[in-house]
Amino acid sequence: MITTVDVTSETLRASFSMADGSLVSLVTVDGEWSIIDDAALGNCFSVLLPLDGRRNNVADSRTQSPPQWQVAADGSWLTAQWPTLLSEHGGVHEVSVRMRVAAEGSRLVFSLDIDNRSEQVVEDVRFPRLGDVLQRREDLPLFSVMAGYADARRRPFRPEFTDSVPYFGVDRPTYINGPMRQSATAPYAPFILVEDGERGVYLGVDERSTEIVGWIAELRPGYSDSMHLRVPSSDLGAPEATCVRLEGAHVPYIQPGTATRLPDVALVAFHGGWQAGAEVYRSRRNTWSARAVPPSWAAGPEAWMQLQMNSPEEELRLQFDALPEVARSCAEHGVRTIQLVGWNEGGQDRNNPNHTPDPRLGGAEKLRLAIAACQELGVRVVLFAKFTWADRTTDRYRTQLVHEAIKDPYGDAYVFEGFNYNTVSQMLGISARTLVPMCFASDTYRAICEADAAVIVSLGADGMLFDENLHHGPALVCFDTTHGHRPGHSVFSHDLALIEGFAAHSRQVNTEFLYAGEACYDGQFESYQLSYHRSYDADHLPLTRLMHPDAALMTAITGFDERNIIGQALVRRYTLSYEPYHFKGRLEDFPATTSYGRAMDALRTDWRKWFWDGEYRDEDGGSVLTSNGAVHFPYAIFAPDDGAHPGVAVANHEAEPRSLAVCVDSWDEPLAFHIVGGAGWVSCRRDEGVDWVELPASSAAIVLPRRIVDSGLAR
Repeated sequence: MITTVDVTSETLRASFSMADGSLVSLVTVDGEWSIIDDAALGNCFSVLLPLDGRRNNVADSRTQSPPQWQVAADGSWLTAQWPTLLSEHGGVHEVSVRMRVAAEGSRLVFSLDIDNRSEQVVEDVRFPRLGDVLQRREDLPLFSVMAGYADARRRPFRPEFTDSVPYFGVDRPTYINGPMRQSATAPYAPFILVEDGERGVYLGVDERSTEIVGWIAELRPGYSDSMHLRVPSSDLGAPEATCVRLEGAHVPYIQPGTATRLPDVALVAFHGGWQAGAEVYRSRRNTWSARAVPPSWAAGPEAWMQLQMNSPEEELRLQFDALPEVARSCAEHGVRTIQLVGWNEGGQDRNNPNHTPDPRLGGAEKLRLAIAACQELGVRVVLFAKFTWADRTTDRYRTQLVHEAIKDPYGDAYVFEGFNYNTVSQMLGISARTLVPMCFASDTYRAICEADAAVIVSLGADGMLFDENLHHGPALVCFDTTHGHRPGHSVFSHDLALIEGFAAHSRQVNTEFLYAGEACYDGQFESYQLSYHRSYDADHLPLTRLMHPDAALMTAITGFDERNIIGQALVRRYTLSYEPYHFKGRLEDFPATTSYGRAMDALRTDWRKWFWDGEYRDEDGGSVLTSNGAVHFPYAIFAPDDGAHPGVAVANHEAEPRSLAVCVDSWDEPLAFHIVGGAGWVSCRRDEGVDWVELPASSAAIVLPRRIVDSGLAR
């Protein structure tokens, strides 16, 4: 008697129980990795159907009657259908579920259709569900990888497991990408990886979508040793077997009498580390999305400066008519763009979303004249903007904007605690101005934003940088149907529509107007032409750069001898944003940093065929090893588009010098290196065919063949 059915892609063979639809076995096609090997841990879906007086009421696929099956003769797809659902506390519900799993190349694509004919709301759905993810080899620990703030977050998965949900709120250690709630789900985090550096499994949204899809990992029954976050190495006599579950989590809020199809989710096995897993998503994403191209003036390696004019605590640091003097200093330091912050009434993070030039700083006409004067000096001005929030402390919010706020299921606005500026009462949170996320699906609110965006264009600015465009604070969905959407509508749904509305106006005035954002999530690169972020971590994993090799990405430079992040910027192809005194000072305040930054920019500009215009390949196509044979971090391979020998950018973030062995795949010729700020090119020491770079502490360098350096063909 047949008890299971299989679907096999180019990378995975999945077996499903015909009794309940559970995924009971998952093995890589080469047989090297049995990801799920215990049928008892199999799972398919769970549906939350809240009842009056019993909200946590689940319909689990394992407790349903056997589904109706259709299976392709060639094993390329299957469907299973449940006409009704039986919940734990509510009996039978008129909710039908149809699952489809199809092999599409390397991908197993999981689809779920739900028709809700019941009186309950289908609040959340967990699907697909991997009942366990085993280590491939005991000597290779597993890590989970998800999108972070313009980076990748790599966390222990097995034999150690990192949780992120407070233990009192769940029965077992549970991980949802932290620390920001908004980074736990698609579209911000469109996939999750579990990998050991050599092999991995990918779980990701497989279509263009702005719906909320979260990724949840759960350790059952719990830690064997909570101090060391240990996954039990064997069953410990607990009521359930040891396993680490991994699942997608949807929050569709399907209303009675409606039906929906959840976003498709793909499952793929891959060879390599997290970079190879990210490439799975990038290749798929490229079939439905194209990146916005910045105007030519913002596409080069020239550094920016960020400058705050006022904060909500009313420092009133700089009058508008003093701005040209700052621009003159910028020009002398090779800086061609100023991002101006706190120019609006009340200063940065006050009176949001008001973008009226502050009269105390000189008003609109003086700002317009100051911008024009800066441009005459060859320095462009990009105005900081913020539309995500409304300032809850203002009368405008209380009387007008409250109606356009994102609402929770109880009809109340979500509230963010706000930001803290300068004074003790603000730093302690006593007088911080709380902020409320606004619903971009509201036509009324988008019209308000479009009017403010038109003000920015009318001032003659060269662009806007939309701060905090990447999220909506504590809100993921909105329940206020007066905004013209369904209950539980994804608040990310109109992110691009907002910017496209802005651009429809600016294109009529200035075709070179730039739209920049903060740490843009993947889908926002369709409309945003530049993304600004901060990358202070020494182990910064450049996920955004890897997924968008050619995008204009910028990182903050705040230290007074900021050699390491400037070196990181060389390796990751980031533009520099100088921000002395946390963007309250002047370039003259940190001469060591500006001198080093200018040297780095000059070096990569001279050799931009590789280190700016070349294709960024991260670690693919070469290696940099330490003297003991370990992989050095960070480095990146850059390949020019004419097929010439690739170049290598490498940085040493340590306080000690390092000898590094540099190798470029498929090429074998003597190499030379040029240290940022160094006197010139130095031939690598070649030892038994290996080229060695001597990199001082807190330094960075580019590496090319000696032949190319001597020929001068690069420039």
